[in-house]
Amino acid sequence: MMKKRIERLKEDLKESKYSTCDEIIVDYEHIIDALEKGDKKPLKEFPLDKDPKIAICRRVDANFSQKLDSLQDVSSKILDNM
Repeated sequence: MMKKRIERLKEDLKESKYSTCDEIIVDYEHIIDALEKGDKKPLKEFPLDKDPKIAICRRVDANFSQKLDSLQDVSSKILDNM
């Protein structure tokens, strides 16, 4: 049973857009830059609930979760001011 879960997780991670947690943060920082210029498209395309790497990073790295949450707060404030 555990082997099947591990294999499925590996397959899911192959489908991820990201290879590291840091790449996710950098991508979201680019989204904020785009929002500041009035472009909402990158935010709409960000796979927050769909990418398995984001879920894994949230579970295993508290610093990652804090950074991503902070960036989401910033993006929300930018959207509110648009």
